[in-house]
Amino acid sequence: ELQGILAQITAEEDAAVKALDDDRAALDQLEEAVRLDPQLARAHFVTGTLFERGGRDREAIDRYTRAVTHDPNLGEAHLRLADALRRTDRFEASLSSYQRVLELEPNWAEARFGEAMALVRLTRHREALERLRVAMGFHPEELAFPLALARLLAASPDPQVRDGQEALDLVHALTEEHQTTAVAETMAMALAERGQFAQAVGWQ
Repeated sequence: ELQGILAQITAEEDAAVKALDDDRAALDQLEEAVRLDPQLARAHFVTGTLFERGGRDREAIDRYTRAVTHDPNLGEAHLRLADALRRTDRFEASLSSYQRVLELEPNWAEARFGEAMALVRLTRHREALERLRVAMGFHPEELAFPLALARLLAASPDPQVRDGQEALDLVHALTEEHQTTAVAETMAMALAERGQFAQAVGWQ
């Protein structure tokens, strides 16, 4: 019986969850696996994903923490932990977790974005600006990074960061290929920062 449980929880997350009838059954089996082997990092991780899916961030954080304690190189657990910490306004802790992910996998776009957003929430806007510029170099195809950068440039209260013209230039380049609500909202922010309020309203 234990071997069957272990076979399930060492598969990829989606396959493990789909192999079980429902989340309650999954949790029951995962808890049994952890009872038999408390150091089973993957079991803690998958349990955390089920708690997260149910909106139970506190329990998810506890399980992700256990997962990375038992397997410090489990990058996906560090990432999910960082996201959950950021959602619950524990920004310093989330920042540390994002940085650990990037130590393990520098090309992980989600971690680079999360790191920058944690810095924004900590009002460390100059660092966030630098991280977003670096991220754009790593991931030029990702729309999220230039959008976040443009919004930071348009809205930051830090005069050494705020630059409405650069924000406008960034968004103008994006509008050539992307006609989305997020791009339009960012254009409105940049135009408003430049004092072009009538044009800004037209983009909202």
